[in-house]
Amino acid sequence: MDLTTLTDSEFEQHRLDVNAEQNRQFSLIVIPQQVAQLSAQFLTAGGDQATLDAAIIPEPVEEEPATETETPTTKEA
Repeated sequence: MDLTTLTDSEFEQHRLDVNAEQNRQFSLIVIPQQVAQLSAQFLTAGGDQATLDAAIIPEPVEEEPATETETPTTKEA
């Protein structure tokens, strides 16, 4: 991508997109470390492993099937 050809608006959007991706990648690195640290603190304080497991990997919630919405019909003259 040639950044010199972007308009100010396009450049700003690209900058925001890059920033969002950097934050996403940072989260992928940091969150597991935070979970490990907090898990250790929880267990050291006497927390139950099953409770911790349930919090980290919650039971899947079944979604209700989507219903089709009716669209109004018009009569042509």
